[in-house]
Amino acid sequence: MIDPRNIFFQFALAIISFAFFIAAAINPLTDDTIPRSKPLLALLIVISILSGTAGFLQLFTDKTIDDLNASKLSNYDENPSSTGVVDRLQARQWSETVKSLLHPSRSVYLFLHGPAVTLLIYLVARLFAVNNFRSQPASFDFGPRDGRIESDGSFEENIPFTPELVSFLHSSQGVIAALFSFPAVSGWIARIIGSIGRRGSMVHFGRVHNVLSTITLIYSISTIYPTYNLIKRVSKDGSSFASTSYANNGMEWSMGYALGVALGMLLTAVTSRLLILVYPPKYDGGLEAFMKTFDVHCWNDTSNTNQDEPKYLFGKLEDYPATPSKSKCSLTCLSIIFCNNFHNVSTTVVTVLSNLFLGIFVITTFLCGIFLGTTWNNCPKNDGDECINSTTNGVDMGSRLTVAFVFVFIAIELMFIGISVQMQRTRT
Repeated sequence: MIDPRNIFFQFALAIISFAFFIAAAINPLTDDTIPRSKPLLALLIVISILSGTAGFLQLFTDKTIDDLNASKLSNYDENPSSTGVVDRLQARQWSETVKSLLHPSRSVYLFLHGPAVTLLIYLVARLFAVNNFRSQPASFDFGPRDGRIESDGSFEENIPFTPELVSFLHSSQGVIAALFSFPAVSGWIARIIGSIGRRGSMVHFGRVHNVLSTITLIYSISTIYPTYNLIKRVSKDGSSFASTSYANNGMEWSMGYALGVALGMLLTAVTSRLLILVYPPKYDGGLEAFMKTFDVHCWNDTSNTNQDEPKYLFGKLEDYPATPSKSKCSLTCLSIIFCNNFHNVSTTVVTVLSNLFLGIFVITTFLCGIFLGTTWNNCPKNDGDECINSTTNGVDMGSRLTVAFVFVFIAIELMFIGISVQMQRTRT
């Protein structure tokens, strides 16, 4: 039976982004001098198409798997190279294993996706606060910077995605942070590099481990920009943080993140179909031989002579133990001990550094909500009460908005904790 949870986020993102696209396309402009944001419209429709395609592909894959499980023969029985009739239970177990391998890690759910989604919600709320900041959502305009309008009616624009290199770099960091956190992406990169120079489809798991360590650090470090952006704006214009350029710069990173998530979902759906339905029937030796290419105990040979419990690995660093000393290989005992210790130490160091960067991102997002809420109606120090978002000229929110932002942060984190717990139950 198809599990709706497997396709919920894909279709949710597709529907939300398409709804925003429609709203941005038909919403009337209050200022004709500022045109509709073409980058915004393009991003929203691309995100909607990618995530929607991912949802339909995953739905089609799950339905095919259910049909195969209900039939008398599995998909692999038709392959002449298979050794007899494949155990349907094994095929079903491999399907569940692949789904588990393609789930993002718990730390990614809690420390990356949770805060990133919360940050995007904060910035969308800021963008749609039209009555307080005179923003124009259809133009992706956050309103006059610092809430300041000159006597002649001119003001400094607060619009993201300007035709500048810095805007591209902000968005690129968001794309990298999201995209590389998907095991389907990091796993393929690591396996391709790990299979260089190896016979057949065998993979050097030691090399894969090193590649995954590098990728983990890359997507963790890519969350630094929101922290830098917050520190810079607070140190320069802390009293009027809500009306600074923090919002437009942060939105560039957040929209890049959304694009990375949509692309990651699509690649995950493609990978799931390839590993479960496409590659096993074509592999020499059938499903069982194909599965062994993912077993760390067989990293030097397709046979597991020690009869160890299979340990299937793909794109998550937290799944990788030290290089197994029981593998059939030509290393000396001393070299094996050194190799195991090196991998243990390197995994620990990378995990600590990664969680440090992601932990800072969590704190940064929480503080963002606090600063936005407390400065919602604040003017720059030298402007008195003359800015457009002051309690006199704007919409006085008091402390209600700060409480709401904190509540959103907690709610989103609890949601991703629930996802993480459910993922762990599925794996066990």
